[in-house]
Amino acid sequence: MGVTQSTLNIAKIRLESTPQDETSAVLKFDMSNAGSDTVRAVVFQISLVEDLSRERTDAPERVVAGPFTIEAKFDLEPVETAEYEALLRNVPTDCRCVPRIRVLAVRFFADAGAHPSSVWD
Repeated sequence: MGVTQSTLNIAKIRLESTPQDETSAVLKFDMSNAGSDTVRAVVFQISLVEDLSRERTDAPERVVAGPFTIEAKFDLEPVETAEYEALLRNVPTDCRCVPRIRVLAVRFFADAGAHPSSVWD
């Protein structure tokens, strides 16, 4: 399962429980920069949807939580991969849900030799 926006690849999307807090979960995924410019920031839209993997696949997804938007600022050089984590609170322990991530915007460091500027897709 993965999502691609321009040259930013999102993969290994998973939701993990936290042993110390039964009402929270940790959303984890990998971000890879497949482009030639440094990624400076990303805006994500995240939702938790009901897991229908064992049921009929023609049913529409039911949103359990979200969508909510996160802007993450960082430097991700070309060909690098980083693991991203976000703590989600108030996730029921019996939640049969899977995360969905949509990349809304990616900011690049357009020219490493020039004054820092950004380009939004």
